[in-house]
Amino acid sequence: MSPSVSLRFRCVCGAATTENVSTIDLVWRCPSCPQRWQANADTVSAALAGVTELRKLRRDMAILVGGALLLPVILVVMHPYWLLAAPMLVGGVVLVAGPSYRRRVQRGRDAAKASIGLVAA
Repeated sequence: MSPSVSLRFRCVCGAATTENVSTIDLVWRCPSCPQRWQANADTVSAALAGVTELRKLRRDMAILVGGALLLPVILVVMHPYWLLAAPMLVGGVVLVAGPSYRRRVQRGRDAAKASIGLVAA
């Protein structure tokens, strides 16, 4: 699945549209006038990289949370006294993964919010 970014374009004539962008060589045509706009390839690729990073982060966190919830269940089924240690296992995973998670979210959001410059084509 290729990453895409939903962008809102507004022309100098006042017309605005929202389109999903998944390619780097973006040319946008105004629906009201014959004006065409070319996006800066570097900024589009930076935004797409940020979106990709956030998607990978969501997948990784889903796997980590699933494992953190599944491990105590398996341990409790095998030996019920592990029920006492389940909160510590889940808390330990949160403490270990928390700072990395926040850093990766911030890095992905910063890249996804990159300003994409348009020039008349």
